[in-house]
Amino acid sequence: MIAVCLEPYRRYADFSGRTSRRDFWLYQLGYVLFLCMLGLCDAAASAVIGEDLAEGVFVTAFFVFIAGSALPRIALTVRRLHDRGQGGTTYLWTLIPYVGWIVWIILGCRESDRVENGWGPGPDDDPELMKLFA
Repeated sequence: MIAVCLEPYRRYADFSGRTSRRDFWLYQLGYVLFLCMLGLCDAAASAVIGEDLAEGVFVTAFFVFIAGSALPRIALTVRRLHDRGQGGTTYLWTLIPYVGWIVWIILGCRESDRVENGWGPGPDDDPELMKLFA
């Protein structure tokens, strides 16, 4: 899971290609778990070193992590859209309040195109991986 969570950071500005549904959601899970871990560390540090100092440190850590993850998350989502045969401009739907998140979840949950499309072969076409699920 750690390798899947780090892959978007290695391909942080790569808007070409495809990303499987599994990799997309495992990254999202890792992202949320890391934010929760930061929150728990903030709560624990507040009790030990004082609320003011801990809040400053962890608010900065939250900001750095979220800002540093913005471009990799956008690139990952665009590659996921490519996996469905849709262009990256479909990502603009997420800018609409409330509706955008619903669209993002629906598009992220839909099954991958099994055939090669304009963005390359399917990400699940790895023969070794497919043996595990056969």
